Amino acid sequence: ALALLQPDPPTDSIRLHELVRAHLAAQVADRAALQARLVNAWDDLYALPSGPDVGEHLGPALVQAGRGAELRALLFDPRWLLTRLHQAGSAALLADFDALPADDTVARQVQGALRLAAPILTATPPQLASQLWGRLDLAAAPEIATLLEAARSLAPGPWLRSIVPRLTSPRAPPARRPGHSRTVLALAVTHDGRYAVAASSDRVLRVWDLATGAELRTITGAAAWAQAVAAIPGGRHAVSGGPDSALHIWDLTDGALVRTLAGPLFQGVEALALTPDGERAVIAAGDHLLWVLDLRSGTVLGTFAGHTDSLTAVVVTPDGRRALSASWEQDVRVWDLGSGAPLPALEGHSGPLGSLAISPDGRRAFAGAWDQILVWDLAQGAVLRPLAGPGEGIHALVVTPDSRHIVAGGGDRTLRIYDLASGALVATFAGDAPFWSCAVAPDGLIIVAGDERGRVHFLRLENA
Repeated sequence: ALALLQPDPPTDSIRLHELVRAHLAAQVADRAALQARLVNAWDDLYALPSGPDVGEHLGPALVQAGRGAELRALLFDPRWLLTRLHQAGSAALLADFDALPADDTVARQVQGALRLAAPILTATPPQLASQLWGRLDLAAAPEIATLLEAARSLAPGPWLRSIVPRLTSPRAPPARRPGHSRTVLALAVTHDGRYAVAASSDRVLRVWDLATGAELRTITGAAAWAQAVAAIPGGRHAVSGGPDSALHIWDLTDGALVRTLAGPLFQGVEALALTPDGERAVIAAGDHLLWVLDLRSGTVLGTFAGHTDSLTAVVVTPDGRRALSASWEQDVRVWDLGSGAPLPALEGHSGPLGSLAISPDGRRAFAGAWDQILVWDLAQGAVLRPLAGPGEGIHALVVTPDSRHIVAGGGDRTLRIYDLASGALVATFAGDAPFWSCAVAPDGLIIVAGDERGRVHFLRLENA
């Protein structure tokens, strides 16, 4: 008989076995009224036990008890939302909203956001603030603004807040998010912190206000089909490259094409990096070569051969003396930009590499592999402790200007920030699609990330 009772020490209570509970429930004529009596007798709703009797039917029980206004207030309180997620799960939380009037459009927006985020919140409830800010419009209603600000203040540690919502909208029909129609392949941020530039396979370049996330202008035409983009020092111009085997320099203030360089000398631009002075461009081309061009005249300054597979990334060291390139091969090749001579490669991996980054202090190099971020001491060429990755490919890497953090975007739809001193995971942002590009503002706090659905996310690192 004792097996039909299940002690629950954390709540100092005893639970009935499912068979006993079902039998007793069948004897109750008005189950909703009984549940209402139970919630009325419970002093602290935050301490309610989980389970099918109350935990999964709390919303209707509160309405039955004449406490519908209290239920609605709770559902606009992020502390309660987190409690319900831990207490009974996302399905029970969503069911609570169903007990509110059907014409409560504001509550339906919040419920819709939580429904879209349910798989993420079930696995990681602390993502609540990021998901609400990423899906709800701050200006949609005063109650939503209050909810978002309360969620912001409730976040216990570093987290990524959307400056503008770019995750899938809960509105019906869904509100169109500004952005591209295809994957955002590359991103760049101007050195003065004013603009972000996004390149996509939809043959459009888009220029954004970095502080607000507002789209300022689009650049169209064959020359705008870009797979790589970089900001030229000065803040006014950017250079892009793509399948047309040329570099195009753009005026970001009006979208005008300033000039085209090189012409069809190489077989497409896979990746692009500039020297710190903005005078030379290093191109990872489709012919497996690195090309170095004078950015003013378009003169080819050199070509570097050595890779035997498709190039995926290229970066230039902060002193402008070396370039690093990665491909589907197993190592990172290093080149002397002055002489063109190959330097000792960075080895220690056995698979393809999809992204590269260098810390602004010039001390470390990073490469994104399938399941980890590889780290090297750039002066010694020694392999350091890797950072654990998602296991679905790391497509984008960028180091913050103070060399404290690295941002990684990957195939598991998650953006991650790591502390480079400890290797600890600092913050994450769960998206709706894989992330293929990212960049960081000069202040190190605003992160721009492009995903496979064409959305450009503007995120601020809070509580860092």
